[in-house]
Amino acid sequence: MFHTIFQQPNAQSVWAQARDVLDFCQEKFPHVADYLEEALDELLAFTQCPKSLWTKI
Repeated sequence: MFHTIFQQPNAQSVWAQARDVLDFCQEKFPHVADYLEEALDELLAFTQCPKSLWTKI
């Protein structure tokens, strides 16, 4: 499920999917959700770059 975050077409969708994954993990794997929530800004920092560079980052 985690890889679906990175398959989104734009930054807004990436963040929305990340929140959905985080919600799912919170219910089933709260320990994983805590780590994911802490790292989300760093993991999704690529969304601040132009879309054309995403695959190169």
